[in-house]
Amino acid sequence: MLSASSAAQYHQYTMLRSNPMRAASWSWLLIACAPSTTPPPEDGVTLVILPPTAARTMAIDPVTPDAASAPSAEDRRTSPLDVPARDVRTTPPRSKAIVLMELQQLDALYSTMQPSAVDAPVVLRRLADDYLELHRADASVLAARKAILHYAKLVANYPSALQLDQSMYSLGLEYELVGDNLEARKVYFELISKQPSSKWVPYAYFAFGEFFVKDAKSDPSNWALAQQSYEAAKKQSSTPLNAWTLWRLMQVERVMGRSLQANTYENQLRSSYPQSDAVKRIGERL
Repeated sequence: MLSASSAAQYHQYTMLRSNPMRAASWSWLLIACAPSTTPPPEDGVTLVILPPTAARTMAIDPVTPDAASAPSAEDRRTSPLDVPARDVRTTPPRSKAIVLMELQQLDALYSTMQPSAVDAPVVLRRLADDYLELHRADASVLAARKAILHYAKLVANYPSALQLDQSMYSLGLEYELVGDNLEARKVYFELISKQPSSKWVPYAYFAFGEFFVKDAKSDPSNWALAQQSYEAAKKQSSTPLNAWTLWRLMQVERVMGRSLQANTYENQLRSSYPQSDAVKRIGERL
């Protein structure tokens, strides 16, 4: 049974893990479990169509010095979007040209708003979501960093914004995708701590599991932490991530040499989600 924790405890854990001498007394990360609820309905915003101007042309170049690179063979199995259900985007992708045009309009609209304007957080979230979509379209880290900038501003300045939990999860995922796992961990833990009833909480637990899997390659004690994180994700209400959680638990249990438990998870995966993509990848090993 996993116990409740606090942000302070997690930060203490982070410091301990960075110092092997102090880490010896820290056996596992204590993660809070909470039920999920359905988030509020999607909000909308009316866009004012503005003519393009040279000053507001979106300077997004997919070939930039820090452009995203494909994960190495070693990292592919735990790269964020290697588990497709982790992505927040569920709508069909739009063309890059359409996203850029909408970004130009949103940027122009937001530049005319006072931070206290009622619609300011709505427009800010739309900006962040569109930059996230652009990042998915061309893998430019520049677009990801702009998404991070807007999500971070939304989270910091508008704690009552609609769907703030989704924005927090998106922020953590974008941090992961640009390789800033420390900031991603902080955001995911904040989501768990401050939005315990969010539908995105199991996704945050799953993310911690992925971090611990990576850490376990150099420190095997992290396999137990990964197992506990995935178990926490599995205890939440049904999500598109459920099949993948069983899949990861099966893999981790096998690495830990617990074949009986691994087979139990495999049987659950096959019986509960026979048509899932996770079933097709049962043969993969960590």
